[in-house]
Amino acid sequence: MTETRKLAAILAADVVGYSRLARADEDRTLARLRALRSDLIDPTIAVHHGRIVIFAQREGKAAHRHDRQLAQLPRRVRIVAASRQ
Repeated sequence: MTETRKLAAILAADVVGYSRLARADEDRTLARLRALRSDLIDPTIAVHHGRIVIFAQREGKAAHRHDRQLAQLPRRVRIVAASRQ
C-alpha cells in the first residue's frame, strides 16, 4: 500500500477578550463572531485555498463557545497573507 503525505500549514486563531464580551452580552458577541466568520474569515481562508479545520468550543464553559479556530492552508506564505487580511 502506498502512503500519501501532504504538507500543510496551520493557522491558529483566538478571539482576545471573548470571555469578557460574552459575559457582557453573549447573544450579541456570538452574532458578531458569526458575522465576522461568514463575511471575513471564511472567504479569506477560501481565497488562499485553505479550509477551516476546527471552529472550537471549550468544554464546560458556555462563555467560551466558538472563540478559537484552526485553519489548514497549502503553504506558509498563504497563512501569512491570510492572517494579514
